Amino acid sequence: MMRFRALAGNGRTIIGLGLSDRNLELLRKDQTIIIQGETVDLPDVEIIIFWGRTEYEMTEALARHIGPDTVLNRDELPPDHGR
Repeated sequence: MMRFRALAGNGRTIIGLGLSDRNLELLRKDQTIIIQGETVDLPDVEIIIFWGRTEYEMTEALARHIGPDTVLNRDELPPDHGR
C-alpha cells in the first residue's frame, strides 16, 4: 500500500491511498485495512478501508468498527438491495 499527504496548488491538503493487488485481495476476503493517521501526519485519526459488492454489504462490514454516534453517508438503497 502507498499512502501520502501533500499540499495541492489550491492550498488544500490531499491524502492519497494506493492499493496493490494484494490489498484488494485482502479486502475481498472481508479483511478491513486500518491505517494509523500518524503515517500521513494526522495524529489521533484512523483511516478504515473496507469493501463490499453493495452499499448494504459495506454497511455490514463497517458495523464492527463504528459506534452509535457515527455519521454515515451513503447512497440510499432499499433495505433488501444486494442480499
